[in-house]
Amino acid sequence: MGSASVLVRRAARPAALPWARLTWALLACFGLGCGDDTTSPAVTTAAVPPAAPAPQPAPEPAPTAPGDPETTRAREPARDDAAAALGTQPATAGAAPAQTGAGADSATATDTPGACTRLDRTPLQVIPERGAPGLATEGTSLWVASYRFAAGRERVQVVRVSAGRAAVESELVVDPPLTQGRHAAPAVLHDGARTLVVYTDGRGRLFVAALGRPPTLLAELADIRLSPTLAKVTGGYAVTYTDSSGPTPRAVLVRLNDALARTAEHVLHPDYMAGSAPYLVREPDGSSHRVAFADPRRGLSTLLLANLRPDGSPNGEPVTVSVVSQLTDPARVVMVEARDSRRLHIGFTAVDARSATAVGHLVSNGPSNPRPLIENRGYGVLDLDALGLPGGALFVVDSPLAAPDTSPRELVVRMVAGLSLGTPLTIRAPDGTARAGRLARLSDGIVMVAYTSLSAIYVERLYCPEFAPLAAPAP
Repeated sequence: MGSASVLVRRAARPAALPWARLTWALLACFGLGCGDDTTSPAVTTAAVPPAAPAPQPAPEPAPTAPGDPETTRAREPARDDAAAALGTQPATAGAAPAQTGAGADSATATDTPGACTRLDRTPLQVIPERGAPGLATEGTSLWVASYRFAAGRERVQVVRVSAGRAAVESELVVDPPLTQGRHAAPAVLHDGARTLVVYTDGRGRLFVAALGRPPTLLAELADIRLSPTLAKVTGGYAVTYTDSSGPTPRAVLVRLNDALARTAEHVLHPDYMAGSAPYLVREPDGSSHRVAFADPRRGLSTLLLANLRPDGSPNGEPVTVSVVSQLTDPARVVMVEARDSRRLHIGFTAVDARSATAVGHLVSNGPSNPRPLIENRGYGVLDLDALGLPGGALFVVDSPLAAPDTSPRELVVRMVAGLSLGTPLTIRAPDGTARAGRLARLSDGIVMVAYTSLSAIYVERLYCPEFAPLAAPAP
């Protein structure tokens, strides 16, 4: 059980959906065609991820201040070549009827969201070692957490970024260390006067700790390929992780009191389902009342959402948000809310008809056909993250630079407003690569993006007009 190979079982298993539901879904996909961009109820019942290669996306806009001619051109509607390659309508004007009433986004289908622009000439290096970052914010400060390995020892390092400077806040020793490369980030949350971190050791055991205090053991075997998530709830905190100790994965939520002692543990789904990649949908204040996860299978997979009571306990059975084609192993799922409309924007990683990796986007109570956030031109598991906007969402997605699964990546940052995809912004570190992007919003409206290159973790500032609509700060 000490071997790391035990922790990387495939999440997929034979489908066990009810026959009537499965037959309906297959007929919808293969008999009727999955390119039907008509609107559907709040729960979508048939969806297929991007399935075909697409031309190179539009180049990123120049890093100029809002209001000048370059930014104006970046805001003009652009043809979504990736969507066109699928045989669907471009995700701009005319893509689908605008939602009206309580279910509509503040931006309609005819609105094209503006593009984010980079505010820094060069990114700020915060950790001189590659790794997936975890992020937390308070006010105008950002906390970045990641694993570091050197001389046979491993530790979780937490760095605080404020006023353009990075300083190490603390480190936690990981014992025993994981000697193979890390692909998932620790979870981090800053709450008042203390910073909390959730992480795994080399055996897959899951811990939570306040910096400067001893850790608390939460689970004996968590999937080290997937990041845990952490949020505040009434009376304490909630932690989610993927339990890989059985024949099928389970999405688990653990409740903690203010002293970080365990008070309860909940499996988020019924016994006849599997569960992977649970993702606490955090509010701007760091709290959460929902958790998204996937039921990954070899055929049709399900994306689900569980509602939480104020204390973090599940409130009823999880709700199916969408049924999609085969997810990647391990699956990656993020869900964020467009706050003005309370519609959910869902991003997920899947395998297309060529076995290439695709990143799909869906909107609850919107078209059932997912749209690609990036060109699906490579193989291997991709990563993604998102932030909720008043009228949509902001996504950051890995994009391969070549087809092999070992190819370097770059990041694509893209706004979604209503049913329209904005112009993509491409980000690379000084070495020409970037992956494992994470997003956070500061209290002044600036968006921070953190990512890893081949040798270090960087952060930089973005101006996104839907977050700070009045004026962009000077670089």
